[in-house]
Amino acid sequence: MRQFFRFGLVGGLNTAIDVGIFVLLVHYAAWPTIAAQSVSYAGGLCNSFVMNRWFTFRVRRRPHSGQILIFIIVNVVSYCLSVGILAGLAALGAPLWLQKGGATLVALVVNFSGNRLWVFKEEASSRDPRFS
Repeated sequence: MRQFFRFGLVGGLNTAIDVGIFVLLVHYAAWPTIAAQSVSYAGGLCNSFVMNRWFTFRVRRRPHSGQILIFIIVNVVSYCLSVGILAGLAALGAPLWLQKGGATLVALVVNFSGNRLWVFKEEASSRDPRFS
């Protein structure tokens, strides 16, 4: 339960970074939504890897290249789904907040599942028990 709570905190920070960058780019820099989604998602992605390793899953050893690759795969899938949801809701005429909210919700579910079940699964033996 603590791990899910920590994931939620990190996810909240990732979402704040993502949405903050997205709003700045769309509303203040007049970027197209898909381009803004790409940049804002990348900002949340960088924070996500660092904070989920350090805070959520308490992994203390250096990440191996396979883990980083799996993390990227999970996030590419999540990103593609989020762009699809964003574009689909835009095509239906949904307001921007609903487009971004739907895209964020899908990305949240895919990311938690992928991180928990695939990216950090084999790290259990390297967790520092003092931080469980």
